[in-house]
Amino acid sequence: MNQENLAKLLDWLLSERMRSTSGVYASAGPRRVRRLLTGILDACRYTRGDPCGMPLDDEVMPRIQALPPAARDALRRYYVFGEDAYIIARSMELSLPEFHRMRVRNRDFVLGRRQP
Repeated sequence: MNQENLAKLLDWLLSERMRSTSGVYASAGPRRVRRLLTGILDACRYTRGDPCGMPLDDEVMPRIQALPPAARDALRRYYVFGEDAYIIARSMELSLPEFHRMRVRNRDFVLGRRQP
């Protein structure tokens, strides 16, 4: 799997996690890792042409790409990899409430609930 396909797959996983209810991914641990690995393995089993050629949402993906790289990385870390919000906020030099506002604002933008 090349770098471009991996980035495409991570963006797809990000869009799927952002559409899910927050309660499903609120708990930490093995369930999150299992779902992440299952998503990656399912995507790699996709046999028609490109191994990561699954259909992407035409509205969500351009919005994810429009996010600043730091915000996109933070959202990936939170929604795809299940990293703790406090750790992400510290690495971005934000307080937890500031990170929460940034996360909700960007999530709502990606899902079309608000403009940037």
